Amino acid sequence: MQNRIPGDYTTREQVEALLMEARDEACPVQGSRRCARRRKARTGPQQALHVLANILYTVVVALLLIILYVGIQAKMHNQHASILGYSIYTVETGSMVPTLPIGSYIVTHKPEYPALLPVGTVITFKTTKGSTYTHRIIEVLYEDGVKYRTKGDNPQNSPDLELVTPDRVLGTLQFSVSLPKIWQEQ
Repeated sequence: MQNRIPGDYTTREQVEALLMEARDEACPVQGSRRCARRRKARTGPQQALHVLANILYTVVVALLLIILYVGIQAKMHNQHASILGYSIYTVETGSMVPTLPIGSYIVTHKPEYPALLPVGTVITFKTTKGSTYTHRIIEVLYEDGVKYRTKGDNPQNSPDLELVTPDRVLGTLQFSVSLPKIWQEQ
């Protein structure tokens, strides 16, 4: 674009010609997608898709902020974070190998009726000493109310000596995620 004196353009056509000249210089490659987007307005479906993508992005960011807030609050009060009854734990021992390798992340959900869990259910529970374990129910006992006998899936384990009462069940296993070996701590 040549240097021009601002007063040289007095008509609308002259101003539009100057704007077109400036656009052409800004987009040296004619027909490129980037330049075409600048010139064209979005169509109805494109605009709707753009609005939908912005809404989805906002919802995801809001959910992540809520999760962060709940996690920080739980840490500050020495509790475990739970959102809508779901909790995330890390497997720290080999008691559930091969089902849950060390370093796996597990997602549990607080059962609606913890006294009605069947044999074979993997549960996360608190012991009377306050430790948290994830083991499988191997037997349901009906003495003085419902109690569960649990055992880790590792073949070297023996059944747990302490029976679990339904009030100490924190959740049932929903799914687990194991990281590739290269990301796990040795």
